[in-house]
Amino acid sequence: MVAVPLQQKAEPIVMTLTRAATARNAGFEPLAEAIRSFPAQDPESHARAFCRDRPQFTPQSALEGARVLLLDRLLEDTTLIIVLRDWLWERAWIKSSSLPQVDGPDPLALDGRLKELPKARLDPVTRAIASGTARAELFADADAELEYEQVVRVIAQHAGFTTGGSQPGPWIAALCRSAWRSRLAMRVKAIIMLDVAKTARPSDCRFSNTCSHCSDTCPRLWSNDTGYKPTAGADSEPQHAHAPT
Repeated sequence: MVAVPLQQKAEPIVMTLTRAATARNAGFEPLAEAIRSFPAQDPESHARAFCRDRPQFTPQSALEGARVLLLDRLLEDTTLIIVLRDWLWERAWIKSSSLPQVDGPDPLALDGRLKELPKARLDPVTRAIASGTARAELFADADAELEYEQVVRVIAQHAGFTTGGSQPGPWIAALCRSAWRSRLAMRVKAIIMLDVAKTARPSDCRFSNTCSHCSDTCPRLWSNDTGYKPTAGADSEPQHAHAPT
């Protein structure tokens, strides 16, 4: 399960893709490319220069169009997903608990760096997550508030907005933060949790984390809030309790 509210999973993705097509048709690609090619220059100065020969646009509307296009590029960058996965794996902090909460010591409670936890502690938690009797969240740091600051540097450097891991300017930082919040965090954290879960399943386990309705990295399989729980009968192939709505 990933630390992303369900209501934020679908709508921002659809909205971003639709707005990206509109911004592309409106002709904001040159401005987006200028910002990407010369990130040290103030984006507003790029927008003012862009609008000199395009009086139908204001610098504010032009910047918004460029922002949507650059955000779309980040969300569709499969290499960035790999970079973020490797980056997060090195520092991922996991917090887990039983569902429902138990009185007294929780046998499924984890609060530590993921790669440093012994397999004997991880296995029961990942199995419990799959059965819907536990939940877990991943963070890039023990202090969840530091996650955004750290991930913004990684995204900005990968996209060429900065070099040497330096902190980008406010406009670029907000762009990278939006990319992480709208889809990247969900995808990267789901991939890591699925990778951990695969190593936790015994060889004779018939549970499959492949969803017939979407890809095998579908975070619905790890969301205890959707009611979309995997089950496996003794004499049948693994199946889902019910299809997602």
